[in-house]
Amino acid sequence: MQKVSYDLQEGETYIRFVQEFSSASDAIEHLKKLYNHSVKSIREAFNRVQEGNRKIESPAEGCYPYIGFYS
Repeated sequence: MQKVSYDLQEGETYIRFVQEFSSASDAIEHLKKLYNHSVKSIREAFNRVQEGNRKIESPAEGCYPYIGFYS
């Protein structure tokens, strides 16, 4: 199993690849990229299961993007 390191923890939520944005539009574009990558990763994992591969691990990169607001 792949070991994942985290940049931040908010309660029970572990957060990787933290980035700051001063532009809302830049942040939204980045979120779209993260979300699309996660959807692709999860879809590929489901396809492997449908093909009969039952020995796969959950994709670590298949997760919801986190949005945090700090002042």
